[in-house]
Parts: sequence; C-alpha cells; structure tokens
Amino acid sequence: MQSAHTLVSRTSLDPHWIGQGDQFWYLDEHAGVKTFLRVDPARGTQQPAFDHARLAAGISTASKVYSARDLPFDSIEFGDNDESIAFMLDDVSWRCELSAYRCSVQQQPVGAKPGEVLSPDRRWAVFIRDHNLWSRDTQTNQERALTHDGEPRNDYASDSGISLTPVTDALRKNPPEIEVVFSPDSTRLLTYRIDAREVTEIGMLQTVPEARPRMHRFPYPMPGDAGVPKVKMVLVDLRSAQVQPLDLAPFVRMTSFPLQMGWNERGTQVFFLEETRGFKSARLHVADASTAQVRTALEELTDTYINRNSQLRMIGNDLLWTSERDGWNHLYLVDGRTGAIKKQLTRGNWAVRDIHYIDAERGQIYFTAGGAETGQDPYLRFLYRVGLEGARPKLLTPEPADHSIVFSPNGRYFVDTYSRIDLAPVTVLRAADGRAVRTLQKADLAPLLATGWRFPEPFTVKASDGRTDLYGMILRPSNFDPKRRYPVLDAIYPGPQHIRTPKTFSLEGSAHREDDLALAELGFIVITVDGRGTPWRSRAFREYAYGNMGAAGALEDHVAAIETLAGRYSFIDLERVGIYGHSGGGYASARAMLKYPEFYKVAVSSAGNHDQRSYWAEWGERFQGYPVGDNYLNQANAALASQLRGRLLLVHGDLDDNVHVSNMLQLADALIAANKDFDMLILPNRNHGLVDLGNPKAPSASYDPYFLRRRWDYFVQNLMGVTPPREFVLRLQMQ
Repeated sequence: MQSAHTLVSRTSLDPHWIGQGDQFWYLDEHAGVKTFLRVDPARGTQQPAFDHARLAAGISTASKVYSARDLPFDSIEFGDNDESIAFMLDDVSWRCELSAYRCSVQQQPVGAKPGEVLSPDRRWAVFIRDHNLWSRDTQTNQERALTHDGEPRNDYASDSGISLTPVTDALRKNPPEIEVVFSPDSTRLLTYRIDAREVTEIGMLQTVPEARPRMHRFPYPMPGDAGVPKVKMVLVDLRSAQVQPLDLAPFVRMTSFPLQMGWNERGTQVFFLEETRGFKSARLHVADASTAQVRTALEELTDTYINRNSQLRMIGNDLLWTSERDGWNHLYLVDGRTGAIKKQLTRGNWAVRDIHYIDAERGQIYFTAGGAETGQDPYLRFLYRVGLEGARPKLLTPEPADHSIVFSPNGRYFVDTYSRIDLAPVTVLRAADGRAVRTLQKADLAPLLATGWRFPEPFTVKASDGRTDLYGMILRPSNFDPKRRYPVLDAIYPGPQHIRTPKTFSLEGSAHREDDLALAELGFIVITVDGRGTPWRSRAFREYAYGNMGAAGALEDHVAAIETLAGRYSFIDLERVGIYGHSGGGYASARAMLKYPEFYKVAVSSAGNHDQRSYWAEWGERFQGYPVGDNYLNQANAALASQLRGRLLLVHGDLDDNVHVSNMLQLADALIAANKDFDMLILPNRNHGLVDLGNPKAPSASYDPYFLRRRWDYFVQNLMGVTPPREFVLRLQMQ
C-alpha cells in the first residue's frame, strides 16, 4: 500500500526571493533527485543555483560522503553578493564560497531560528523569551531584551489566552508564536501586549504520561464568559528598546487568527483592526508612528458578524478594506483621515479573495477573486489588477483553474501555480501584466496514473431550495465498475470559515485529501459538497447558518445533493449512505445522524465541538451570536440524542486542546440517558489533529494510523457489510 502523494512530484513550487529583487531559488524534487534551481526573470533563465557535485564534495569528509543527488539540507541563503551560500547541516551553520567551493562551519545561524521573525533587511531576528520580546543581531548573534515587564498571561506579542494548541506546544516544546510587524526600514515594531489574566482556565488530564496522571491548565474563554483576552497596541524601537503604547484603550482579542496590522509604505503610520465583542463591529484604526496618537478611520457595522476573511491594508494615508456591505466581498478605498469611502474599486456578483500586492507608485492593486468569470466554478481563484480610480479589473491569469500566486518583493513578477482537482498543476513565471515569461515546471503524475488512479470529478447541483448552485466532488475507486452499486460517504466540513471541497490538485499536506482517496479505494463513492452557510460566495450564502449552527453547513443541502447525484448515476446506493468529519465536521457528522436518521446510516465523528457553549468563545459568539442565552439551544447535538437510529462512532483525543474532550462526553452522556447504542473511542495522548503527543516521533500533521484504520473498519463493516481484516497494520508514508 502506498500513499498517493508519494507517487506525484512537481505539484507545487515555493519561491524564495533573493533580497528585495526579482530573482529567486526553489528546491525541485523529482525522480529521487533534489536540485536547487535559480530563476532570473529579467533574463528568462532557470538553471542550477550552484554546482551540486562540487558542493557535495566540499562538505564531505573522510567519515561521511554526501551525494550531489540528495544534499542534506532543504534551504539556502545567498550572501557576499551571490558569491556564497549558507545553510544548516546537522544543526550547524555552514558557508560555501561558490568560486572554489571552500566550505566551513560558521558561528552565526542561517536566517531565522524556530520562533523568530526576521526584519525586512534580515539584520534583526525577534523572538519571545520569558514573556518578553527579545531581538537578535543576525550579524553578531548578540541578543537584547526589548521589553522587561512581561509576565505569565500578560506578555508581549504572544498568543497567550488565544492559542488553540497550548498543551501541544508545551509537550512538543514548540517555541512561542510571535506576532509582530516590522517597519519598512527595519528599525521599529508594531505589536501588542496581551492580557489573559481574567480568562477562566480549563483543565485537561493527561492520563497516560510516564507515570502519575498529569493535569494541564490553560486559559480558555467560552461563549458568554466575563473574562476574555485584551490587547494593548505598542510600538517598539529596536535601537533604543523603547516601548511606546498607542493612545487607545485595550480592546478584546478573541481569535487565534493573526491580528490585521501593518505600516504604510513610508513607515510614518500604522494601522490595525479591532473587532468588538460579538463581532458585529470592525474598527479600522490608524496611528501616527511618531506621536502614537490613534484615530478611528472607519467603523463597519453589521447585524450578523464581520466576515472573518476581511482584509485591511494601507496606501499612503488611505486604507484598502474588503467589505460585504453591498452583499459581496469587494475592495473599498477609505480615506484614512475622515473614514469616508473614496471609491468602491470592485463590484459585481463575485467575491474578492485575497490582496496579493499593492503598487502604491502606480496606484494598482493585485488581488484574487472567484466568480467573476462566466461559466467557471466560483471558488476558483483568478488574479486581477485594478487601479485606484476603480476601472474594470483586468484578468491576468486566464487559464480556467485555481491560481496560487506569489509576488516578487518589488512586484514586477509573480509565480503562478494553477490546477484543478481534475487538472494537473502547472507553474508559470509571469510579469506583472500577466505575460508568461516561462513555464517553470509541470507536475509529473505518471507513477500515480499507472496504478489506475482516477481524477476526481467536479459536479454542480442545486441546493434544497431548488435555486442555489452548489459545487462538489466525487471520488471513485480505481477499479470502479459503473454496473455495480456502491455505498456512499459524505465527507463533511460545514465551515463557516472555510470549505471542504478541494479546488486544487495537490495531494500532499492534507489529511482530509489522503483519507478521502483511501476510503474511495476501499470501495466507497466519496462525495464532498459545500452547502449554504460556508464562505467565499455572497454574504447571504455565508450567513445562511448564522444563529443556527445546527444547520451545519446546510445538511439539507447535502441530502439534496446526494439524492440528485443518485438520479444521475445508477451506481450510487441511497440505502447505504454514511458520513464522516473532523472538528466542525465531527459536529456535523454526528448531527446528520441525529437530524436525518432515515438518510444517514453510519457515521464516524471525530473531535467534534458538539455544543458551542463548551467550545471556543470566538467560534460561538461570531457564528451563533452574542449575548449568549437560549439562542444557543438550537445547536446542541445532545438535545437530539433520542433521535439516533444508525451506527455512530464518536472519537476524541484526551489531549485535545482545541475542542476539549468534554464536548464528546457530554454528547455520550445524552445518548446514554436516551438508552441509545453507540460506539466511542478515546485516544490517549492525542490532540485535536489526533497526533500522539506521547510519541516524539509521531508526525505532527497527520491523523493517527490507529484512528484511520478504525474508521476504515467501521464503514467497511457497518455500511459495506464486509468483515475487515483484523488488526490491519497501517503505516503512514510521510514526505
């Protein structure tokens, strides 16, 4: 048995820009060979970044010889006007002169250490130590404390009180997450001090440590709690280590997503976004970087919640803001002094996705959007350019696919990797006007296709209202026989912050993607569909489930979609429909069994947040509502426990520091009270991703193999009606 991602190559490209210019290097791994390539867009060249054979010889010793085909590092840094490269080898810094390939050990580490953030000029590295902010001179390696009064749960630039992985980070010894933005000249920082001292703690018992059970405690705000984290914005001067608080009272900070903040291009002003409790208001603040005086340029109000995917940037004295005020996510130019809307830059029944580059000198914005191209899946991202005068946006990437974009620091070129679930990735280097400079690589799928593997099939159906278009994916087994009838699995994630159906080809880096493929190979038809209540369409589409998270990504749309597909394809067996999901999908899969017991027969629900009152405050208060009261009763899975008919397997890790295991146990208690038969699996030492925190060698980005095997077995036995092999040994292949 082999993982699909090990049979493909060149499906993605990660450009590393050299300095602030156009050139970049990237690592190509193909046919068992690692090659560092350097690209010069101006010359249109793509060639080895150095002589791999000479460098291998330069670092080889009498006791250890390295191969040019597989150098023992994955990252490099050019120096000395491109006459040398530096890299880390066995946790030791090396430098090689490219003229004679003389290689030697260096005292200074290469680039940023784990937990550090580098300044734009790469002179300074900033990190957190003992709740304070520190800097490191990358030239001398000298360290310096920038703040001195940080303390536990009242510290600088950290995720204290808002982290969803505090126990995972502690047991894995991960460095603290740091949130800072450097000024353009690399001399100052914009950051915050976060106060979580009033946040109520939650306890989590590690039942299988080395000996005595161990209690972990950490701040965890829940919906309606009086005490929530607050931040005080500050400026920090790296030269004087002076901390300058901004003239604004501390405000609520309840999300683990990065705080939107930054500098204007001249470094004279800073901006940041404040979301109020309940998320019905977003305040766009601007501050003078010399006086620390703050003005609120604009307050955006809504009767539901501010889009979690809203974006904020600064151009000169003005703000660039994405808003759904006309029903779709569009770009607005806001006067940074008065807050007046100077211009709506984009409009139409389509949605802006991401701001990728701002050319302030030419007054041009580069952004991706979905839904503007007639006849295309509205989730596919295309790159556009629009001027500050608000003329019609220009399409820069015309291929009918999803485009992943990375701009050069100066904005003259960008790397575009485009693909679909049924189209192999192609990576192209383009000039800023969209002109193709050269094709950098095309994915190699030959080994995968040789196994008989089939591309997924995208589909479109109507929602349960009979009007709204929905988009999804069908996976068939490699040995698919259209004359057979197959059991169906609904792979669900209900949002509301992202979708479940993939839009790109990439197989690696997604436990969802690999597991969907594996279940299809076991003989199931696997379906994903994104119902109403999920993002990246209209505001009305996204807000369908506001105040009623029990809609769970419109389960009625899932039922309608599968019934429609069964009408199209005779191989779909509507008498054998199962469902599975993780986290929010764990909630939705259990709810499907309780709300539609006549349709869904078997479910595996893992790490589900089965009652938002017992989950993270931001999640419930943003999507279910605030204040918290009886308005939360309609979403609790336990309230529907008596309606269970089919086979339900509840799975949770006892060290889940995102969704506490009590979420599952509360549902289990209700099922027991209703005298319902169900199955339950608690995995010791597993966190939210079901990663074994008791095993330092366990991969940190994949589901536990025991869980995967048990999920396979559950569906094979209870939905397919076949006895699975007993205690099958599943070994994960990781890249």
